[in-house]
Amino acid sequence: MLKMLVHNLIKRGVCFWRRQRSDYVQSISRKISLRSFLVVFFVLQISVVMLLLQWVTVWNGHQASYNLAGILHEEIINNVTNLLENYLRQPLLINQMNHNAVKLGLLDLSDLETTGRFFFQQSQIFDVSYINFANETGEFVGAGMKGNNNISIDITTRSHPQIVSEYAVDDEGNLGDVRSTYAYDYKTEYWYTQPIKAGKAIWSDIYVCDGITDLLAISASYPLYDDNQKLIGVLGVDQAISDISNFLQRLQVNQSEVVMIMERSGMLVASSSKSPSFEVINGKPKRLAAVNSPDPLTQATAQYLQQQLENLQTIESHQNFNTELLGEQYFVNASSWGEKLGLDWVLVVATPELDLMAGFYARLKTIVPVSLVAFILAIQLAIKISRWLTAPILSVHQASLSVAYGNLDQTVPLKSIAPWLPNIRELDELAIAFNLMAAQLKIAFEAWAQMNQTLEEQVEERTAQLQRSRRQLIAHNQALIDLSKNKVLTQGDFLAACQKINEVVSQTLEVKQVSIWLLDDAHTLLRCVDCYRVTTDEHTQGLELPVADYPDYFQALENSRVLVIDNVHSDTRVKDLLQEYLMPLGITSILNALIYSGGQIIGVICLEHIGTSRTWTLEEQNFIATLADLVALALEASERVEAERAHQLAQKALKESETRNRAMLEAIPDLIMRVRRDGTCLDFIPPENIDMVDFSPNDEPLPANFLEQELYYINQAILTGKLQVYERQIIRYGELRYEEHRIVSNGEEEVLIIVRDITERKQAEEQIKQSLAEKEVLLKEIHHRVKNNLNIISNLLDLQSYSINDEILLHLFNDAKRRIQTMGLIHEQLYKGNHLGKVDFSEYIKQLVNNIFCSCQSNNNRVNPIMKVDAILLNLETAVPCGLLINELLMNAFKHGFPDQRVGKVQIAMFKDINQKLVLEVCDNGIGIPSTVNWETSNSLGLKLVRLLAKQLNGTLTFDTSNGTSISLIFSELKYKQRF
Repeated sequence: MLKMLVHNLIKRGVCFWRRQRSDYVQSISRKISLRSFLVVFFVLQISVVMLLLQWVTVWNGHQASYNLAGILHEEIINNVTNLLENYLRQPLLINQMNHNAVKLGLLDLSDLETTGRFFFQQSQIFDVSYINFANETGEFVGAGMKGNNNISIDITTRSHPQIVSEYAVDDEGNLGDVRSTYAYDYKTEYWYTQPIKAGKAIWSDIYVCDGITDLLAISASYPLYDDNQKLIGVLGVDQAISDISNFLQRLQVNQSEVVMIMERSGMLVASSSKSPSFEVINGKPKRLAAVNSPDPLTQATAQYLQQQLENLQTIESHQNFNTELLGEQYFVNASSWGEKLGLDWVLVVATPELDLMAGFYARLKTIVPVSLVAFILAIQLAIKISRWLTAPILSVHQASLSVAYGNLDQTVPLKSIAPWLPNIRELDELAIAFNLMAAQLKIAFEAWAQMNQTLEEQVEERTAQLQRSRRQLIAHNQALIDLSKNKVLTQGDFLAACQKINEVVSQTLEVKQVSIWLLDDAHTLLRCVDCYRVTTDEHTQGLELPVADYPDYFQALENSRVLVIDNVHSDTRVKDLLQEYLMPLGITSILNALIYSGGQIIGVICLEHIGTSRTWTLEEQNFIATLADLVALALEASERVEAERAHQLAQKALKESETRNRAMLEAIPDLIMRVRRDGTCLDFIPPENIDMVDFSPNDEPLPANFLEQELYYINQAILTGKLQVYERQIIRYGELRYEEHRIVSNGEEEVLIIVRDITERKQAEEQIKQSLAEKEVLLKEIHHRVKNNLNIISNLLDLQSYSINDEILLHLFNDAKRRIQTMGLIHEQLYKGNHLGKVDFSEYIKQLVNNIFCSCQSNNNRVNPIMKVDAILLNLETAVPCGLLINELLMNAFKHGFPDQRVGKVQIAMFKDINQKLVLEVCDNGIGIPSTVNWETSNSLGLKLVRLLAKQLNGTLTFDTSNGTSISLIFSELKYKQRF
């Protein structure tokens, strides 16, 4: 068929060519030949190109000079900008750093000396002239370079306002002698007043530095406010700008070029000329306007800008000018600068055009004659090339005409356009394409015959495949019908359903291993519910695959409803399963279908083919997807059966719980009622003593005497949800009775009320209170009697001491008397206090110390007592030895610590440490214990008593005699020992 089609096309082409040949030949005869056309075209093209080239060369020379001037100006401006930003940003940075240091509390501006040293260190680190601070209270501090290259710190204090003291400093910033003092009112200065008025950081006008007539400077001021926007003061940093002119001179390419910086007002800031930016009149420096500069080029450039722009305020960005200055043509660039730093300056660069065009004019004299010679040679070469190019094209033309007349055996030879030149690729490709076209016409007939045979074979194969697919669909549908009729899917036994589905799949699709897997609730683990192996005819369960260990496989599952893998060895989706699971079992192909329930993935059914690789058909994929839905239905049926079974168990448990609770309530020996909010009794369980019930049966209101007080607590129990308990007195059968009512919420509209007769408990409580009161009176009386008896003994000793003339014996009598008074004071604290079993030891120590100090200092108070005692309660078992111990320590301090009427102090402290241990400290600043006395082995009665009492308290006693005498005792409260 294709052969006939090609043959007809060729015949129609030949007929068409014969009909049009005569007209074509006539039209060709009136047209120019390809060779003549190429010659004329090349000559005309070369002529136009040469003329354009000469014009472009001249124009490009001028344009290059403009571009060069622009590049040169841009480079100069960038260099100047980098210098100025680095040079002038430092004052702003220093002010911001000092502001942050004040806010963070790192810099205390009220400490003028420290602040001055801080400013001095900053002036040494940063390239600035002077750093200062002043406030409204008259304080001023500054540090930096002064006249004659002297570095100093200047300070004005509140006591000497408007008087600056200039201090010499060393390399570390430490203040030396006052170098000089002078009057200075900073509140009239621009750097202080203007930032306060503006409420923000500003720059001052350029000024000539005091004492340095050849140095221009500028100041950055920064007002400081507290959190309430109240002025703290003003920070200032002075920066010299005279060095900018030196930098501009280094940027100057030649002497006929100028770079200058002006203010918007026209005042000169810096210039690359050697002329100064200011003049000295009568010994005083005065800034110059740019139009008055001694440098002619600077003056001419400034005058031109004023004439051209009329106002320098109009300069916003880069503006370029080409003008005549001093008889020469100049490129001038003017641009604004400093907006980012809060300044408003104009940067001007002027470069002579002649310096930029000199090289171009020299080259132009050589370019013109060379171009004429090249023009003549190009014309001759164009004629030759046109002849060489047309020769092979004419060969293709002749062969094409022959093919058009039906001669298909034409070939075009491949040859070069000249013997000494290589072949042209496009002409060779044209010849080859022509030869291939002729050859392909012959091959097309043979190819068509072979294609016919191939199509017939494909139709037969597709027919057989459709028949196999039909048989598979019938088998799959029959298997699905059998499964849907099987009751195992709906009986609730999910494992049996999975086993049945796996067996049917294995038999229908002839797969040796089928398994069903489910995800856990957290979707972190895939667990095998059932795996059926045909070879052993057995079902296994329990294999687990952690999701985190096989990311590629689980990612592939999420991206497809059915995962089809014909060869596990070449598919990257199961590469993480290959070594641990697939290869050990000999699995070569797998087909997985996701199991969905409620729109969520809950598991997967997996077909695993063992043996040679298997290609899964579309019918098999659809079949396994349908089986996945059957698994989901079986799982839902199992969950439904489980839910019904759980519901039945819950109902049974509820009935048992109700029966058990009822039995428990009936066993309680109290009246239990279920009452509505309005007081209606719904149900009640009477107590064993039925006489407590004096109201009507269920569904009737409670008695009026019962309901009046009960309604309040019923409402409180329902509103708060908390247990309400109250007691009431009633008269029953002429006898006073007590009842306890406990009310708890039982929903939004009812409560449970438990009523208990507590008459016997109340009577017992009253008896206990009376008994306690009697015992309390008796105990206080005992402590009072003991205290009185101890006082009698003390008085007897006092009377006996009147008849004793021996000083040592009299001293012993007095010590015994004070010890007895110490014990009596404890019993006095017990019967006067609120705690009969505990002594308020802080109050006891105060009274003890006062008694001892009063008795030992009859003439004057030369020893001062200091007491630091926490509120501590001690039992009698601990208080007596502790009180005697304090008595002995204080008496020893008075006797031996302050001889010869020495003056001093004694400190008594008692507290609890972090381990809840009691700490007693008695310290004095007296002469201390002599080094010859060992307090651990001394036979002194006082020290012996101290050691014995410390041992009785089970405490740790330490002595320190390095500075006076310090005695510390750490102990715990003793427990009462049963004595009878």
